[in-house]
Amino acid sequence: MLVDTTKKAESYLRRVMQFDQEEFWVLAFTSNQILIQSKMIFLGTVDSCVVHPREVFRFAMSVGASKILIAHGHPSGDPTPSLEDLKVTRRLVQSSQIVGIPIVDHLILTRKSVSSFEALKLFRNAVDGI
Repeated sequence: MLVDTTKKAESYLRRVMQFDQEEFWVLAFTSNQILIQSKMIFLGTVDSCVVHPREVFRFAMSVGASKILIAHGHPSGDPTPSLEDLKVTRRLVQSSQIVGIPIVDHLILTRKSVSSFEALKLFRNAVDGI
């Protein structure tokens, strides 16, 4: 399945995510944005989820991903990235640079809306510092 736009990623994630608790998902891709596999890596509470780069990239490497998209849900209904979301993204982007598996976007989904770190130009902050 080709997942080469935010809309396609959002559509796919809406089919697999629940919005009762925070879920953190990783979509693993070939170099041509063909979805290899997806997995919910972390399950949190209604307002938080602990995310560790080791588990994100363990999954990505285990399926031979060339790149990944990360996503999580905000059960609150507000897709605005929190300070903690920015910090986690920064750690993941830094880790991705070390292991050589780029992150193409970080999506935050609610039942009705979505925020894209790429569209909001937040990846620059994640790389340069917050």
